[in-house]
Amino acid sequence: MEKRKQRRKVNAARICFGISRIGYTPASAICDIIDNAVSANAKNIHIEIIQKSNSSNPNRKNNVQQYLIIDDGNGMNKERIGNALDLGSSELYYSEETLSKFGLGLKSASFAQGKRLEIISGDGSGEIYKEYVDLEEIEDDYFSVECNLDDHDNELVDKYFDDKRGTIIRISKIHTNNHPSIKSIITELKDRLGVIYYYFIKKDLHIFINNEEIDAVDPLFTEEAGDNNLDENEWDGKSVQWILRPVDITLDAENDVNGKIEITTLPHPRVRKDEGISDADVRKKYRISAANYGFYIYRNGRLINWANRLEGIIPQDQDYYAFRGRINIQSDADDAFNIDVSKSHIILSEDARSALDDYILDYKSKCKNAWQGAWQKYQAQTSESSNERANSIAIEVNDYLDDPLNEDDDDQNEREKREEQINTEMRRKETNDTIARIIDEEGEEKNEEQITPEDIMKTMKGSSTISDLACIFKVPSIQDNIIWEPYADAEKKQCVRISKNHRFAK
Repeated sequence: MEKRKQRRKVNAARICFGISRIGYTPASAICDIIDNAVSANAKNIHIEIIQKSNSSNPNRKNNVQQYLIIDDGNGMNKERIGNALDLGSSELYYSEETLSKFGLGLKSASFAQGKRLEIISGDGSGEIYKEYVDLEEIEDDYFSVECNLDDHDNELVDKYFDDKRGTIIRISKIHTNNHPSIKSIITELKDRLGVIYYYFIKKDLHIFINNEEIDAVDPLFTEEAGDNNLDENEWDGKSVQWILRPVDITLDAENDVNGKIEITTLPHPRVRKDEGISDADVRKKYRISAANYGFYIYRNGRLINWANRLEGIIPQDQDYYAFRGRINIQSDADDAFNIDVSKSHIILSEDARSALDDYILDYKSKCKNAWQGAWQKYQAQTSESSNERANSIAIEVNDYLDDPLNEDDDDQNEREKREEQINTEMRRKETNDTIARIIDEEGEEKNEEQITPEDIMKTMKGSSTISDLACIFKVPSIQDNIIWEPYADAEKKQCVRISKNHRFAK
C-alpha cells in the first residue's frame, strides 16, 4: 500500500492549556522567563508583581493583577519576537550554552500563570515592538497580535531600556484558582533566586524584586570552606569543610558525557551553644533542614534541581543534613539526567546513577561519620541535659514538617483553627466518656459543667489507651535508624519498641 500523509487537526487552545499544566509555580515560571533574559546577556533584570489593589492584604490569595519581567539584554526585532511566541521556537536562535531547551518555556511558564502573554522588545535599531497571545482569543488556530505601545509601556521602556534595547514580558489575566499570595511568591523568589543564579549574580548579573536586589548565595558555602579539608576524626563541627574539591566526573562513558562535582559539609547546628550561638541561628544561616541537603545540579551555570538526593543515593537521614554536593553539567548531559520541559525535575539514566553512586560512596560515609563524631565530642565536653536534647528534637521536627515558603498567614490561621477544633473535639469526647463512666459506675447523672478535671483523669487512667502504654518500650536506638519496630514480649505479647533518640520520638 502506498504511503500517504494525512494532515491532522491541531487544536491550539488545548495545546496551550496542556503546556500550561507542566507544573510551574509562580516562582519557577518567573525563573524560566529570567533564563531567556540571562541568555540574552542581560545585566539587570527587574521583577515586578502588581497586586489588584494597593490597599489589599499581601497575604491574600488570588490578588495578583500582573507580572512584569524586564531586562536590558540584547532585545528582539519583529522576527525574533515572532519566534519567541512560536510553539517550539526555532533552535537557530539558541547558543550552545543557552538556558532554554525545548522552545516552550516562555509560553508554558506564562500561560501557567495567566491567559495573556505580551512581549515588548527592541534590539537597539530604534524600533520597539509589542505583540501578544491571549488564550481567550485563540481557538483552533494559534496566533499572536501586533499592537502599539500604550503610555505605561513607553514609561517602562524609557525607565529600563538602554538605548532602546531590552525586553518586557507581561503576564496578565492571572488565573484565580487558588493563585498564591504575593507575600509567599516574593518570599520564595528571595529565598531561591540567589541560589539558582549564583554563578551569574556572582559575575555581573543584578536581579531585583520590586526594586530590592538579590544577593548571590552559594548553597555549599565554598568560600567559607577555604583551605579546610575534612578530617572526620578531628572535626569539631564548627566550620564548613571540603569533603571533595571540584573535580571532573564521567557520567556516561559510552556517550562521553562529563560533569564537575564538589562536596562540602556544613557546621553542626548544635555545637556552638557554649559560644552563645543558638542552633536556630546556625540552621538559618546555612539553611540546614530536611529540604536542603543533597545535590544541587547546575546546567550551563543555572540551578535546575534543588537538594536532590538522587533517587536515594543520599539516604533520608538527619545525619546527612550537613551534606551539600554540587554537580555542574552542560547541555550534552541532558539525556543522562532526563531533564524535563520545566528544567526542574530529573531522572538519572542508569549509567549516570551508577557512576554517581560508586563515586560518592566514601564521601557520604565521611560526612555522616564527621557529623556524628562532632556531636559526640560536644556531648562529652558539655554533658548536654535531656531538656536541651528534647528542645533540639522539637526544633528538628518543626523544621521537617513546616514549609515556610508555601505557608502564608491565611494558611497558618487555618491550621491554628483546625488544631483548636481538634483539641475542642478531644475535650468534648473526654467529657462525654467521663459522664458515661460516672453513670455506669456510680449511677449518678452529671452535666458537662459539673465534670471536674479529676473526674476526667480517673476516666483516662482506666482507658485502653493508657493500659496500652505498658506495651511500649523505649530503647536508645533501633537498627537502620528506624523510629519503631514490632516487639514480641514474653508476657505482654504484641508490643512496640521506640527509638527514643530518633528525631520523631518526642
